[in-house]
Amino acid sequence: MAEEVKTKKPAAKKAAEKPAAEAKADKPVKEVKPAAEAKAAKPARKKAEKTEKPAAAKIKVTLVKSTISSIPAHKKTVAALGLKKVNSFKIHEENPCILGMIDKVKHLVKVEKV
Repeated sequence: MAEEVKTKKPAAKKAAEKPAAEAKADKPVKEVKPAAEAKAAKPARKKAEKTEKPAAAKIKVTLVKSTISSIPAHKKTVAALGLKKVNSFKIHEENPCILGMIDKVKHLVKVEKV
């Protein structure tokens, strides 16, 4: 009186039961090109021409006041400008980054055009 119960096999098991030749036939095969043909197929890229930028103005930044009583942010800004001791100077290109740093510590430094 035993009843046989038929169960459905999961899709993964069905795929595993297929012969290897049939499983490979389902997937599309990529064609492999030799390296020489692959390079020839791509168009050659043009190199960008180097244009000379106009020379940026130079400025001389001199530390005229000590950073002993300054807040830590100002001490770090002075160090980032390359200034260590009083009367030390550094020549920088005039750009927005440097000008912003100078503006932050303008009470500690003197700026001259070179």
